[in-house]
Amino acid sequence: MQDSDIPLTEGMTMTFSIGIVGAGQFGSQFAHLFNLHPGVDAVYVVDERPERAADAVARYNLAGQEADFDALLASDVDAVAIFTQRWTHGPLVEQALRAGKHVYSAVPMAVSEDEIARIIDAVRDTGNVYMMGETSYYNPATVYAREQHAAGKFGRIFYSEGDYVHDMDLGFYDAYQYSGGERWKETASYPPMLYPTHAIGGVLGAIPSHAVSVSCIGVRDQRNDGVFDKDISMFSNDFSNATALFELNDGGAMRTNEMRRVGYPSHIRESRFRFFGTEASFEQARQGYRLAGQAKRPGHLGADGDPPQHSPGRPVAGQRRPGGSATPLSRASPLSMMPNGCPRSSWVPPMDTKAATTSWWTISLQP
Repeated sequence: MQDSDIPLTEGMTMTFSIGIVGAGQFGSQFAHLFNLHPGVDAVYVVDERPERAADAVARYNLAGQEADFDALLASDVDAVAIFTQRWTHGPLVEQALRAGKHVYSAVPMAVSEDEIARIIDAVRDTGNVYMMGETSYYNPATVYAREQHAAGKFGRIFYSEGDYVHDMDLGFYDAYQYSGGERWKETASYPPMLYPTHAIGGVLGAIPSHAVSVSCIGVRDQRNDGVFDKDISMFSNDFSNATALFELNDGGAMRTNEMRRVGYPSHIRESRFRFFGTEASFEQARQGYRLAGQAKRPGHLGADGDPPQHSPGRPVAGQRRPGGSATPLSRASPLSMMPNGCPRSSWVPPMDTKAATTSWWTISLQP
């Protein structure tokens, strides 16, 4: 029985302790959030650079730091959360599970089939919980599509799309320089399709299916600045953009894009999703504030009986204005933050960050 299966009586509160592995820009923010969570009674942290761990402890009033990863696993923390470089997750997750800890990790889960299989085996052998922290499962568009699909509104979803559009110039250069040091270009060439979970997670988070085959095309980079250069890359990778077509086990198809060189306002909408069904289809207009969809029959797709629709007030980037030209697609495109006549049924308010810090989710792999 997992802890989450134990019934709680009135006034009873279950808490646990957690160790954060990696106190960089990303991991330290999660340490802060875990420390605010009412279900967490103590947060410890470890980093290869002890000064970063010490800074996080002082800044966020954490319980303490450990000398290294082995020391953390030897401690009495109940769980660990791994925020190390993305290609290092698999072996660390397995080691922590077999050390008797529940494990949360940033994405991706691992970077090879063997590493993934070893994690699944470790969960089955130990009974401990592993969770991969893919946020697209909670993307408003995915939540909406999941609810509509469960209600049978789509009919059969036969085709879906999920994109992760994040240009390197929008924060990635700085992030890789921070984490990679003097040799940061070796790691900044991380293959896009080894980081597909934001795109795929938003689709498979709505459709209860999985991929059984895939065909992928990569686009070789041409900037020539030492990033995505085979002679420099520790991954021997020169693809900066990639597109994949997946066959799903239910007979449907899923297409995904991973883009790192793209003139698109990805700081506004990095992840995009579309679902096409036999009875209704759904398109995400703008993440965070409204959704758009079409259906065969009026009122077939919409929480209040009205099908979601585009706002008549201001066009989406790329949408043609009546009697005019299309709004240009570029990083500088001004997008309205107001719903402008958007019907209530398709309005999705921005996430309440306070509420987000007090929500807890667990995923358990069953033998």
